[in-house]
Amino acid sequence: MSTRISKWFRKLPAPRSLRKQLLAISLFILSGLLLLIGVLQYILMRDFIYSNRAESMEAQIRSVPREMFFNFFNSYDEDTTTPNEGTPSIVAIYRGTETA
Repeated sequence: MSTRISKWFRKLPAPRSLRKQLLAISLFILSGLLLLIGVLQYILMRDFIYSNRAESMEAQIRSVPREMFFNFFNSYDEDTTTPNEGTPSIVAIYRGTETA
């Protein structure tokens, strides 16, 4: 693959004027700097994005009322997986209307 690229670059005519040479060199330097900035930004921001998502998920979990978790875990019998009679369901608690 690298031989293909080097052959392709050899086919391109070399810039003969000093203006074109300076332009080509400055464009290569600029593209290298932009690539370096992009890689560094990705590396530095990757941890920030993950920690920010973790904090937002934690805030969402903490916003759920404790009674909902308590009723959810206590509404099932230890022998079966059906809800106990007389306990409100999770959806009813969340919507604010308790059902028997």
